[in-house]
Amino acid sequence: AITEDTPLHKSILHVVAEDADLGLNGEIYYSILDETEQFAVHPTTGVITLTRPLRFAERALHELTVVANDRGIGSTSRNQASKARVKIKVLQVSCGHSTVITRIYWTYAFALPDILENSNTNIFGIVRVTDKDKGVHGQIKSLDIVDGDPDGHFRIKPTDRPGEYVIEVHRLLDRETAPAGYNLTLRAVDRGVPPKQSYLVTPVRLADINDNAPVFNREIYEVSVPETSPPNTPVIRLKVTDRDEGKNAKVFLEIVGGNEGGEFRVNPETGMLYTAVPLDAELKAFYTLTVSAIDQGNPGTRKQSSAKVKINVQDTNDNDPIFETANLTIYVDENEPAGTSVTKVTARDKDLGENAYISYSIANLNDVPFDIDHFSGTVRTSKLLDYESMRREYVLRDEYLLNITVYDLGKPQKSISKILPLTILDENDNVPKFEKSLASFRVTENAINGTIIFRVKATDADLGQNAKITYSLVTDTKDFRVDPETGVLTVVAPLDRERQEVYELKIRATDGGGDQNTPALYSDALVRVTVDDINDNAPEFAVQDLTVRIREDVPRGTVVTVVSAIDLDSGTSSEIVYSFGENGDGEGSFRIDKQSGTIRTARMLDFEERQVHSLIVKAIDRGTPSLSSETSVIVEVIDVNENRFAPQFEDY
Repeated sequence: AITEDTPLHKSILHVVAEDADLGLNGEIYYSILDETEQFAVHPTTGVITLTRPLRFAERALHELTVVANDRGIGSTSRNQASKARVKIKVLQVSCGHSTVITRIYWTYAFALPDILENSNTNIFGIVRVTDKDKGVHGQIKSLDIVDGDPDGHFRIKPTDRPGEYVIEVHRLLDRETAPAGYNLTLRAVDRGVPPKQSYLVTPVRLADINDNAPVFNREIYEVSVPETSPPNTPVIRLKVTDRDEGKNAKVFLEIVGGNEGGEFRVNPETGMLYTAVPLDAELKAFYTLTVSAIDQGNPGTRKQSSAKVKINVQDTNDNDPIFETANLTIYVDENEPAGTSVTKVTARDKDLGENAYISYSIANLNDVPFDIDHFSGTVRTSKLLDYESMRREYVLRDEYLLNITVYDLGKPQKSISKILPLTILDENDNVPKFEKSLASFRVTENAINGTIIFRVKATDADLGQNAKITYSLVTDTKDFRVDPETGVLTVVAPLDRERQEVYELKIRATDGGGDQNTPALYSDALVRVTVDDINDNAPEFAVQDLTVRIREDVPRGTVVTVVSAIDLDSGTSSEIVYSFGENGDGEGSFRIDKQSGTIRTARMLDFEERQVHSLIVKAIDRGTPSLSSETSVIVEVIDVNENRFAPQFEDY
């Protein structure tokens, strides 16, 4: 309850609401739900003040609904705010008084010592003006503000009482715009003739509320600090101002983000930012700190702002390059053309900037067929690789040992080296080669099975399985065989020169480099085998048991017939001599040519003496030992009429 003569803007009641959130979500603003000119509530403190004079006779009870809203997201809907009902009871007092005025007098019935900026206070004060003249000369015509309010923040309005005026706040006040307040010059004019006027200067002091957040002189600060800086090294001073006054303008700074490792600290009052621990650009080269500035206004009204501080930790070249590539042996196929990528060496440097830039090189003293990209570390062939020539050059070694060196670009320059083994894989690119690709040999036809004719030999310049040679006989024959491993050519069936005298044998040497995708390589050699004859065939007559007829009157030396025999052997073993067998010459009536086998008459034949002659012809070869065969030749003698006269019958 309050009395009806309670001064304007006197604090009547203090309402308090609480919000457990932080920051903007926890800032509370108060307002009166239903608009009224009788009372006002301070938006941040919750203090309810009187803004219009009370009259018990007009209203003895006032009911207000005070609403508390926070500034968080979603708080703009009033049905989500907190509300409080306030009942104010007005008590009656005796208010009679009188004043004798002989000229214009000024009386402040009520006046605020100061006005809260940005508040919804409507009335600053009530002014009563009296004039001791009588009649119309004692009436007050007007009260105006004639100076001290160039922007029209105030206005004068008469009340329903004669000579009483209220000074109203017409526009929202801002202490930061008018930090010295206002000196209002009031002018009162009566209705007399001539009118008289009087002036009064009334000061208006604006009480600060915490309506300004601290302001950094920059939104983003950028600064560099060497990683060698010791703890407590000053980094940068952060400048913050607050347009409020008093404790509302007192600002404390703190780091609220980006400093999880506690690498930096800030003096809360001076704003000087320091290193807190030794820095390492390799661990973290860039920090983005969020620094908050919080004023020291009353709890619930405090305001804050923040700025970003980007800190670049300057690197020094304190780290050697490090290889990331594991210690592996790289395998490279021979015959790869120049420029073929073999592998990629990877190194890194924990330093930053130019200190972390690295360059690759091959530091072998001897020439090697490889290059390395200075920037990427890619190792490539510099010429066509040949496994066989490498083994000749490097004494049967099949790998190159590359000395890879990595330099950084820092000062002083640092480097590191490692050996990279590159094993050259043999490719099956060489065909087997025979020591003799053409050879001739002889064998007797009576050679037994297993008789060795020849041992072929081939070599392969490749290595391992690619150089393993298997021999095979390409020529289709059942008389010879070649051992697949040793290359020995042997007789595996009885030979017969008379059946086949010369063999043209194709022997193939195949390497072991073939697979399901690539055929093996091979080469062929030609071996000529001549079968030497032995006298294993007796002469054979073309016609056996020949019968011929001849006239008895043929002269001596007449050809009777020619016998012919052949011998399948060769050389002297095939040469045949003809003769008559024992008692087979027709009792000397015939003779035979031993070379040609021609049989001739050796004397005159006589039918009457012998009509048939049985001859035995023998064919003997000249082999050792000689072989022979016989055939019979039957010679029938044809009778010839040898009498000059015809036959005559005897008389009977």
